[in-house]
Amino acid sequence: MKEIFDLEVLSKELEASEIFEDEDENKYQSIYLGSVYSVMPSGKFYMPFAHSNLDVCEKCNGSGKIDNPNKKTKSYNRAEKHIKQMIKKLSNGYWNMPEGYRNRLDLLRKRKAYYQPYIECPICGGCGFPEAYQDELWTAQAEKELESIEACLHYDGDDVFINKYI
Repeated sequence: MKEIFDLEVLSKELEASEIFEDEDENKYQSIYLGSVYSVMPSGKFYMPFAHSNLDVCEKCNGSGKIDNPNKKTKSYNRAEKHIKQMIKKLSNGYWNMPEGYRNRLDLLRKRKAYYQPYIECPICGGCGFPEAYQDELWTAQAEKELESIEACLHYDGDDVFINKYI
């Protein structure tokens, strides 16, 4: 994904912005980024419990899962059985196991994941709504970029701000 912000310009704008104080008397500088309707890739405002304005993923029909092309029920069940047996036999915790057992358990878990019946839908990232997934990806990248200048995203209703605590 390409960069979202020009961090040099953003840093200068934050430095020149007014200083505010929150309810805990922390000082911060803030600039208005825009409304979620113009900032987010979906251009929509929604909540996890109210998302009727989002389109359901066509690949997984909103379930967030698709059939695994590597699905092998017998191999999956065998790996799951061995994992349960190892955990039962060595019930004193993962980090207390000898290294060889930990490696074996890790291998079994990878095998189980590889042969599981369903995998996360690549279109919607497992959430059932491609637009919400794109918003999640955008937010994660934006926060990562802003972290490099010690700033963060702040939401106030449908308004998005960039805050930098002093």
